Amino acid sequence: MKVSIQANPKIKQVACSSSHSLLLTEEGEVLGAGLNESGQVGLGLVRRIVVEEFQKMSVPTSGCIEKIWCNDGVSGAAIKANDGSLEIWVWGRFEGQNQMDECAPRMIPIPPEILNKGGIKDIKSSLNALAILTGNG
Repeated sequence: MKVSIQANPKIKQVACSSSHSLLLTEEGEVLGAGLNESGQVGLGLVRRIVVEEFQKMSVPTSGCIEKIWCNDGVSGAAIKANDGSLEIWVWGRFEGQNQMDECAPRMIPIPPEILNKGGIKDIKSSLNALAILTGNG
C-alpha cells in the first residue's frame, strides 16, 4: 500500500504495523495512514477503509507526546501532561472490546510509580496487553 503526506513535517518518530503507520512530528502532532477498520488511524470510523494520505489524529489532551506505537488494529501515544502526570491514549481495538464501540480514543490509567522509575523508555501493545519499559529497565 502506498500512502502520501501533504506537507513536509519534521518527523521525530515512526511506528508501523502490517496494516497502518503513525508519524510523530517535531511539533507534537500524530499523523496516521493505512487501514482504519477499528479506528486505529484516528478517524473514528469502524469500517474497512484505507486512508491513503497521512491525517492528523485527534489527541484529546494537552501535553508533550513522548512515544507513539502501533500494532495491528491498535495505535497509542504516551503523553506527559502539563501537570507532569503520564497519560496513555489508545485508538482502535484494545482490551478485548468488541469492534463496534472502539472508535473513540481512550485513556489507559498508568500507575504513578512509572514516573518514579525513569519515565518511559519504550512502549508496545498487543490487542489486549500493554508493556512499558521504564528508564531504569
